[in-house]
Amino acid sequence: MPSLSLRQHQRAGLVVAFVFALTLVGATPVQAADPATTATCVDGGGIRWSTKVVWGKPYVSADGVRRVRVDYAGWTTNSRAVATDSTVKSYNGSGALVQTLVRTASPDYRLGTVYDSRNPANPTSGGAKITVSVGKDNDGFSNCVATHTEPGAPSETTWTAYVTGYTYYDNTPPGSAAISHPVIHTRAGGVGTYNDPITVAVGHSLATGRDVLDFAAGTRFYMPYLQRYFMVEDTCGDGARPENGACHVHPANVTAWLDIWVDGQGGSENSATDCAEAITGNRRVVLNPTRDYPVVSGAVSRAGQCAI
Repeated sequence: MPSLSLRQHQRAGLVVAFVFALTLVGATPVQAADPATTATCVDGGGIRWSTKVVWGKPYVSADGVRRVRVDYAGWTTNSRAVATDSTVKSYNGSGALVQTLVRTASPDYRLGTVYDSRNPANPTSGGAKITVSVGKDNDGFSNCVATHTEPGAPSETTWTAYVTGYTYYDNTPPGSAAISHPVIHTRAGGVGTYNDPITVAVGHSLATGRDVLDFAAGTRFYMPYLQRYFMVEDTCGDGARPENGACHVHPANVTAWLDIWVDGQGGSENSATDCAEAITGNRRVVLNPTRDYPVVSGAVSRAGQCAI
């Protein structure tokens, strides 16, 4: 398992206004049908398929990751028994592939009234997707693909965050790029594009006896002043009550504290630290950004050069 990276930055002259603790409030279950998404597609042989995915409610899994339950991914066609190739893929909200389920079977669809189905793995919430590729087996034609996106995916919002940076030299352990919640990287990294965002650490809480992040692993941000995308893959805060410490202590006029991976490898520790200080401050941040913002690709600090 990757090492758990817990850090607490002490910056000279930092004055904070208040301390707050993250409180989790349980919601009362509502007796309602789980939402379903439907889509149709036509395979290379001209057969029209109807597909359906039934989504459950988002939840926090035992590893502290916010996931969405997928109860069912099914397909049917207006025919009787058809030898069918099917591939069901589950994608995290970050776009990373979670699971691929492949099967060939000959179900009786009973003129479109019966579905064949699979039960995909539960991806991280926030724009998760399930794709269903389906077609007649051994007919020499291509399958068609229907894409289903998690209902109620979070929309883009903009607010002010207190942004700091951590480097290769002051990470935990020092001289490493270890992270606690890898999503698309096994070590802190990224170049700042939408598909390869830079790692960012967020506050977390142990108040419930589980390690719960302020923002789910895989959540994306865009920072206009750096012209780079970032993704939650690490935690910030130390001790038995991290909810009372670093990344939960920030000026009163900001929404959250984000600690971005500055890197600094290939340069001196002083140059990396100077860059981390230079990017620190109250900054405008886009949560759940679209993929079309301008990007200046590259590490925030590399070989002694700083992005700001």
